[in-house]
Amino acid sequence: MTVSIADGNKQRGMTLIEIMLTTVISVMIIGSALGVILSIGKSQLSLSNYCSMNQQSRQALEVIGRDIKLFDPSGLSITTDGKRLTGSIPHPSGTGTIPVEYNYDSTKRILTRKLNNSSSEQTILFRDIESFSLTGINKAGNTITNLSADATSIKQLQLDIKLATKVLASNTRQPVISAQYTIRK
Repeated sequence: MTVSIADGNKQRGMTLIEIMLTTVISVMIIGSALGVILSIGKSQLSLSNYCSMNQQSRQALEVIGRDIKLFDPSGLSITTDGKRLTGSIPHPSGTGTIPVEYNYDSTKRILTRKLNNSSSEQTILFRDIESFSLTGINKAGNTITNLSADATSIKQLQLDIKLATKVLASNTRQPVISAQYTIRK
């Protein structure tokens, strides 16, 4: 006995190979899209961290510059290793002065500003410092090697700081912050 199915009633389904091929292509497309999204997120985080560090660095350099311009040159003191700078700035009331100290702590990797010899008025200006250098320059433009002995002959101070900013766990950027300040005489 022969049974015949009319042409209009044929049903066609997808084979197992077609389903597997479609699944593999879909996974590849989704994986690529996910990779692009993660890359964009990582770049945005990196840019955000860099912008934040850049803004904080500018603010810190402005504070340092303002203080150095106001320092009384006769009271300027720098340690031999160039890690601590002290001086006095005029009191806002116009009477007397306020002692100011900048200190680089290599173990904590921070640069702090302290007013009135008080630890309660200490501000951290920079964090995650990879390297720190404070150099003096005399009127002739020569670098002064012994900063503590030649503090009175310093005309300019060169500050160089190398900062590390971590972006996620594996990516580290190290921008260099540099500024040169002229001391009033």
